[in-house]
Amino acid sequence: MACRSYVFEPNDKNTWEAVKSMLSSFLISVWQQGGIMGATPADAFSVDCGLGITMVSDDLLNGIMTVVVKVALVHPAEFIILTFQQQMPVSS
Repeated sequence: MACRSYVFEPNDKNTWEAVKSMLSSFLISVWQQGGIMGATPADAFSVDCGLGITMVSDDLLNGIMTVVVKVALVHPAEFIILTFQQQMPVSS
């Protein structure tokens, strides 16, 4: 998995932004090659990760990072939603 390199990083805003940036860069390249639909990258996909967006306080305490990726594979108005979680270091 692409986020494996972040498994030992703190479950904080800097890590979430790095994950979002890495996934967005990958999806932009897929979009540019015609792999996902949409007139712009914003029409083709979105990547969300963060407290109050994809996670709650208990997730942070339990070391769970949740990322939600939406991609338009067929038509810009129809998205497939992928949600994945990764175990991160637990807060003490």
